[in-house]
Amino acid sequence: MTDQTANDIVNQLNSNLVNTGYRLESSNLNTVQRAALAAAQFGTGTVNIPVVSTATNTAYSTITPYATNSNNVSNGTRALTAVNNGVVNMGANFVDTNPNVDGNQGGYLSASDFNNFTSAQQQTILNAMTKAFTNDPNNYGPTYLTNLNNTFKSAAEGQYVAPSNLNFTNGNAANGSTFTGDQLMSYIRSNPSLMTLQSPKYPQFVVPASSGNTIQVVWNTINYTANNAYNGTIGQPVNVYYTFTD
Repeated sequence: MTDQTANDIVNQLNSNLVNTGYRLESSNLNTVQRAALAAAQFGTGTVNIPVVSTATNTAYSTITPYATNSNNVSNGTRALTAVNNGVVNMGANFVDTNPNVDGNQGGYLSASDFNNFTSAQQQTILNAMTKAFTNDPNNYGPTYLTNLNNTFKSAAEGQYVAPSNLNFTNGNAANGSTFTGDQLMSYIRSNPSLMTLQSPKYPQFVVPASSGNTIQVVWNTINYTANNAYNGTIGQPVNVYYTFTD
């Protein structure tokens, strides 16, 4: 069998395999296949030529992140909740919730609501908070501000902004195949968006030493760093453990 004939056979086979979900395993016929085909007669015998699937592998394990505060491990490890909003999903009671007029109109205000206010509107809320703080610095300051800040920070410590892909495929592994924690961690280390997860931003209301009693707002985020993963099975969720610091 000439090289030209062998190439023609390969091309014709692959042409007929289009849209079947398969292709020839090799782009060339080996010596045994060529000899068998050269000796073949119509209607007698068979020649086996391996094929492989062209389908994209869709088997994967979804990563479920857990986080531990390395400064306070006594609080234990908690599962993180994925959010799509860049602002923490939490609210609290404020002394003023109306950013358009002066005066206290207390009520519930979410972090997203506050973030969506203009700078001038935010300042109206901060002015009302400052007035309450000034009138009752011993009680309002240490108690209210601390509780308010802890509410937003504690919520952020349980949330993360979901990256575009939290699926681990382990190459072309099929459903039911196993993998080790080291294999998963190697994959995570090669993907910066998985190696470090970030919480949505959350507000903290502070009284800078240089500003007298004027309350200001700063926005913080929490970085979660992956450090451990367990063995798993493709097709089933797998836990990955992150740490963060206050």
